[in-house]
Amino acid sequence: MNAKLTEKPQMRLYAHRGTSTSRPENTVDAIKKAFYYPEISGCEVDIRITKDKKLIILHDKTLARTGNLPQDLANTPVSKLNLQQIKKYEVGSWKSAQFRHLRVPRFKKILKLLPSDKQYILDLKDVTMEMVQLMKYALSEYCFKQDQIICLVTNHKFIPYIKNNLPQVKVLYLQFLSDSTKLSYQLASLIKVKSLGADGVSWPANPTLINQALVDYLHGLQLEIGVWVYKSESDTPENWNYMNGIGVDHFTSNIPSGCLNYWDR
Repeated sequence: MNAKLTEKPQMRLYAHRGTSTSRPENTVDAIKKAFYYPEISGCEVDIRITKDKKLIILHDKTLARTGNLPQDLANTPVSKLNLQQIKKYEVGSWKSAQFRHLRVPRFKKILKLLPSDKQYILDLKDVTMEMVQLMKYALSEYCFKQDQIICLVTNHKFIPYIKNNLPQVKVLYLQFLSDSTKLSYQLASLIKVKSLGADGVSWPANPTLINQALVDYLHGLQLEIGVWVYKSESDTPENWNYMNGIGVDHFTSNIPSGCLNYWDR
């Protein structure tokens, strides 16, 4: 990596699932802590929908990894559970006993936590039209600034639908690219998502896939590029500096405070 060393990051920094290294991911505690750092632009969280049509903040399809509940319920997708069932059980003790009071938060609750100078990146898991309409209703109760909410979608067909229903929201196309992904595929996908109205792309922070020329090409299309930690080796000072140096717009990190400490040295 031969990126120019910089003293201050030009790219925005986001906390991945909140401050997920020190607190249980996607919880109110993790989100609040992320907003504590003035230099961090906001935090990324995941949205799912329950059986009774409530939006909740959860990464996995089930509560098996993070929840303390009977196995039959733990292995049941939250899309088949009602909110009341989900709220019975804590999702913090897997991290530490001090967090055993935490529950899966609702989307409408975390909206109340968003400061006027911060942003949410919302990863829409298994997005549906119904999810978008529920988001529209929840967001209508607040006066957020333009682009204060950023949505990530893996299904490009939903890009126009989200833009039409939530014009104040920025939409990025989330792709799980691998080392073997061909450049021709990357370029073709960029043209496609641009035509659908996307505001940019969200890619793994993989330096073998992302270079200066590709970032310049994206910016030439007036698309932004955000990257996210996909394995521990991608969340290092060397990679933060590389991505910052080539002009990546934002980096979602498990340790955003570590990024800041690195640049402040």
